[in-house]
This record gives sequence, structure tokens and C-alpha cells, in this order.
Amino acid sequence: MKSNDDRKYFVKKSVIVKFVTIKNLIDDGCADDGGIIPLHNVNETTLLFVIDYLNKHAESSYSEIKTFDEKFVEDLSHENVFNLIIVANYLDIKERFARFSIIVNDFTKEKKVAVRGENAWACEDINKDTRVSFS
Repeated sequence: MKSNDDRKYFVKKSVIVKFVTIKNLIDDGCADDGGIIPLHNVNETTLLFVIDYLNKHAESSYSEIKTFDEKFVEDLSHENVFNLIIVANYLDIKERFARFSIIVNDFTKEKKVAVRGENAWACEDINKDTRVSFS
């Protein structure tokens, strides 16, 4: 694979199959003569995170993966998490990174009621027919 900054990375076949988009590109003959797939939408930093993550998952037991995932997420900046989610979506590996976008609800019952009351306007027309007519 080649990142958008022309860095080339060689990845094990056991990891490549986890990239649905890459697998499809290879099946469609989109690799160059050296077997390199250009990824114009992926920078080097993010591609390295993805490769590292998937390599670890391919080589580790469940308990090691759980520990690795917790540490991996803790060490990422918000920008890197954002980029990983975008790249995972582009490469069709989003299910592996879904846990990165989990938002923990730490509101008390009272706070939930207050927030719903303050934002009730957002749901006022939710059940109304909102189709637009272009006639």
C-alpha cells in the first residue's frame, strides 16, 4: 500500500483481507506492477496506526487484544481518532474501530431530564410528514 505522501508499506496477506476496499482493489487488478495499491485519501500517520492495529489483532489472543485496544485508544489524540474513523470507513474496516467513537453517557437522571427539556424543540416535528414538493 502507498499513502498519499508516497510512503510504501508491505502488509501481510492475513491483514490485507481485513481491508475490504484493498481486497476489492486487488481483485479488480488495481495494484501496480509491484503490487502496490495507492491510497490517495490516507496519510502516512493514519495508515501506520491502522496497520499496527490490524497486525496486533491478527497476531494476538483475545485477552492481549483487549489490553492493547484500551491502551491504543488512550494514547490517541482526538485528531488521530477522527482520522482513523474516516480511514476505517474508506477502507471498509469500520467495525474494527467502532469502539473509538463510543461516547460515554455520564449524565445523572436529573441532568438527562433537564437536557431533554432544554432541547424539546429539536423533536417537536419529528412525526410530521416532512416531504418536500417540487411542483
